[in-house]
Amino acid sequence: MCIVRVGLCQLDVAEQKEKNLQRAAQLVAKAAAYHADFAILPEMFVCPFSNGNFRPNAEAPDGPTVHFLSNLAKKHAIYLVAGSIPELDGDNVYNTSYFFNRAGDVLGKHRKMHLFDAMFRDGSVYRESDAISQGSQMTVVQTEFGPVGLAICFDIRFSELFRLMSLQGVRMIFHPAAFNLSTGPAHWDMSIRMRALDQQCFMISCAPARNPACAYVSYGHSMIADPFGAVVTRMGTEEGVAVAQLDLSEIEVTRQALPIMRGRRTDVYNTVYCKDL
Repeated sequence: MCIVRVGLCQLDVAEQKEKNLQRAAQLVAKAAAYHADFAILPEMFVCPFSNGNFRPNAEAPDGPTVHFLSNLAKKHAIYLVAGSIPELDGDNVYNTSYFFNRAGDVLGKHRKMHLFDAMFRDGSVYRESDAISQGSQMTVVQTEFGPVGLAICFDIRFSELFRLMSLQGVRMIFHPAAFNLSTGPAHWDMSIRMRALDQQCFMISCAPARNPACAYVSYGHSMIADPFGAVVTRMGTEEGVAVAQLDLSEIEVTRQALPIMRGRRTDVYNTVYCKDL
């Protein structure tokens, strides 16, 4: 057995960045008190999810928010997947997830690769690309529990990214996200369970708590799915912390029972792909 404890920190995001940071610190402390090895915060937890909020709250990689989060990870000797924050690089703003080790060092960061540009059946439109620049790199970081992957929200729709992470041996994929009340009921559980199932790893997805007063209302329901696609834990819509114990040995058991990775037909896939080029 290889046991790891993971804490979902489902934060009710307020207008004030400082309030959000202090509340995030309280939730991470609670996860640490339950002996979590990892804690994960939601997507854009420092400000309400709105294009108009991203640039005013954006900071450079050496800004005070990153230092705050680094100190938080170090204080509790916990791996911290710091949700995502607006990151300023030159004139570009990225939706970026920082990953800290137990000493507070940045092990890696993921810039959201696939931006949420969508038109819903009711005619409403959301264009993240109007305010955010695309990342262009897959992110896998090394931990004492083996390699883990990072993805942000809409990235989960693109299975190719998750397969590439899987081929690098990831055992857990951390996924800060903020599905809304259109996409959440339809696709949240399905997407998380399917990515866990098709990559035969643990999917760990953390969303903001639901706040009907926000312009963009999060679906909530932070959850973890196991390599067989089963739900390990699923939160409701309120702010809080849920800590789950994961047995990483389940990954190999599942892969032996359902040999998806060994059964891949790259001889065919590669041929078809080359023809399409």
